[in-house]
Amino acid sequence: MGTNSLIIPIYDAAKRLVGWVSRQSEGKKPKYLYSPDFRASFTLFGEYNITERGEVCLTEGPLDTMWLDQNGYKSLAIFGLNLSKHQESKLAKLPITELIMCLDRDEPGRRSAKQLYERVKKYFPVSIARIPEPYKDVQDIRSKTQLQQIIKNRK
Repeated sequence: MGTNSLIIPIYDAAKRLVGWVSRQSEGKKPKYLYSPDFRASFTLFGEYNITERGEVCLTEGPLDTMWLDQNGYKSLAIFGLNLSKHQESKLAKLPITELIMCLDRDEPGRRSAKQLYERVKKYFPVSIARIPEPYKDVQDIRSKTQLQQIIKNRK
């Protein structure tokens, strides 16, 4: 773990600490470091917050999820672009009335959104929030009003 890193604790559905992720300072590789023995494919970041039926946003990373939570949206992160079978099983059991995908605006994010849509639409309604240029992801959108509009206009 490098200096000037942001350390984010990771909890499971029972609110037990299962690891941490370190967001390295800009320019350092890899961008994220995980605690030893942590298995991202077995975890949905923020799942302990999804306790009541409602709309839930799905993001690539913990910082996106934290930003949405701060702006009043329930959110989960999958630690990247791929949803593992274990994560899919956990997701399907949550009290979600609509899953709003808020993945990055880049080509990998758009491709992943299409693939995830096909996999999870059997569990609940799914929509996609389109991140406009010049933004890369939801945490780049600093205007709460603009963020609300983007999520409201999901397709």
